[in-house]
Amino acid sequence: MKFFPLISFILAGILTLSAPTVVLAHPGHGGGFKPVGEMQRVQGNPETDSELGIVVTPIESDAATGTGIIVPITGVIDVEGNPPMAFVLHENFYEPVEVTVGELEAGMVEITEGLSVGEDLVTQGALMLYAQSMRNR
Repeated sequence: MKFFPLISFILAGILTLSAPTVVLAHPGHGGGFKPVGEMQRVQGNPETDSELGIVVTPIESDAATGTGIIVPITGVIDVEGNPPMAFVLHENFYEPVEVTVGELEAGMVEITEGLSVGEDLVTQGALMLYAQSMRNR
């Protein structure tokens, strides 16, 4: 069957792109972005980002506590051996940010450090942006 080699090739590519690497955050969001280690910010493209499955959602405070930040688990990338990270949209760039996670429940995760209320978080497509940021280095 010729279908099996194609699937094997695609899976090998995905595994190559998702190999564990050092992920370090920048010292702050916005204009102070400085790439650290191997992570780079990724240029946004409003015309094609939605077609690629990238969804950006403003971060709101947790209604229950009023202080916590609860985000979909799909917005957090956890590469084995590295701290968890997320991407924040700022001035048409997706910037990698190291985050500290707390409680995990029903597809949502608490962020205790690294994100702020009002920021625009990538909630879908973060893994694709991670691969793209590694390719840009």
